[in-house]
Order: sequence, then C-alpha cells, then structure tokens
Amino acid sequence: MTVRFNPGRIDPTNIAWNSSRKSLVAVWERVGGRGERLFTINVHHTSKDGGTSEQGNARPPVNAGAAQRTAQVQLAAVSPSVTIFKPL
Repeated sequence: MTVRFNPGRIDPTNIAWNSSRKSLVAVWERVGGRGERLFTINVHHTSKDGGTSEQGNARPPVNAGAAQRTAQVQLAAVSPSVTIFKPL
C-alpha cells in the first residue's frame, strides 16, 4: 500500500460523509522498527439528531442516521488497508 497523504481523509467524496465531519486518518511507523505500521483514525460519525430514546414514547424507537453511520464505519474499517488517503 502506498500512503500519499499523511494525515489524510478517508474517501472524502463518498456520500457516507454528506453533512458530517470527515474522518481523519494517520499512519505511523515505528522508529527503528521493521516497517510495521499503525493507523489511527479520528472518527466523528453523523449524529442521531432526530432520533428518539430507547425508553421514549416512540415505538419502535427512531434511530436517525443509522444507515449513514453504518456506511461511515464500513469505510473507516477497511480504508487503511485499501485506500490511498486524500489530502486535508
């Protein structure tokens, strides 16, 4: 894998990030190590704005943004191994 931008954004044009902060990812190499890489990802998934409490009156509870958060998690989970990061 080639890391072109460090730190960078994970697939920032993907619709999963619409109206949401983009995750920031950085790759680290151990000094004097054997080339091992460590990835850190700062995630801020879309909010549950418009959702309801599990203990609230709405039945079933409304889990606003769940599909978008799931897509964001999937992008962040596989991206370090397959994505060339985009510049900030």
